[in-house]
Parts: sequence; structure tokens; C-alpha cells
Amino acid sequence: MRAVNGNQWAVVFATPAGTPELVTTRQREPRRFRDAALALKALREIGVLTAVVEMEGWDTAAGKPPAWSRPEQSAKMKARHQRAAADAELEEKVREAIAKAPGSEWMANSDLVAVLVAKVAQIDDFDLHAAIEAALKAGPPPRLQGEPVGDDL
Repeated sequence: MRAVNGNQWAVVFATPAGTPELVTTRQREPRRFRDAALALKALREIGVLTAVVEMEGWDTAAGKPPAWSRPEQSAKMKARHQRAAADAELEEKVREAIAKAPGSEWMANSDLVAVLVAKVAQIDDFDLHAAIEAALKAGPPPRLQGEPVGDDL
């Protein structure tokens, strides 16, 4: 591991053929670490338990470099936070609904799924054309007293 650019760290491997650097997965560019501890952690994760640290290029006065910008990660994180907020809002609405209806009957999820599957099966068996023909034969429903007519709608 060696210090580069004053305040960044690179992981370099000593081999008989040369000194290849650890690179990023996608762009295959040299991987830079803002913190030496993170570089050591990466080495440990890949099974390297012994390392030599070259600090010649380390500038102790340089401070920690700023974090790299990751717009795609930022967008994902914002979406994740929005979903979490929506989940919390839904949970609060469910709690309020439960509080407003203390005598309501609740069922287990598996029972609810069974009921919904049965209802979907009924919909699949529904003959739309027959229902339309029956409605046409029956004619319009009787008007209720006070119901608007024509332009009153």
C-alpha cells in the first residue's frame, strides 16, 4: 500500500512481473482510497493479512480529500428515502384506521390471500357479454326521487 497525491492511498502488489495496482471493478482505473484504514480493510477482505505501507508520498498537512460525487448512488439513495417515508406514512395510516375501528375483524395474510384468489377466480368466470345483454334487456333502473335528469347532471 502506498500514499499517492499527498492524501490518497493505492494498493499495489509486488510480483515477479511488476507491481500491479488494485483497480476499480467497472472502469479498470487505479482504485484510490481516501483513508488508509479503508485500504487496509479492502486488503483484509480479499484475504491479504500482511502489508507493507509506503508513506513517502503522504502529506500529513494535506488533510482528507473530499468525498467523490456519485450522482447515480445519490438518486438511488433519494428514492430509497422516499420509499421509506411512504412506508412510514402508510404504516401511520394503518395504525389510525385500526384505532378508528376497534371492533373490526382482522384476518391473517394467508386467509386474505385465499379470499382474494377466490374472488379473482369469480372474475375469470364472469361473462361480460352476458351481463351487458341482461342489462340491456332489463332497461334503465328506476329513477329515485330527487335524482337529477338530463342537463341537471
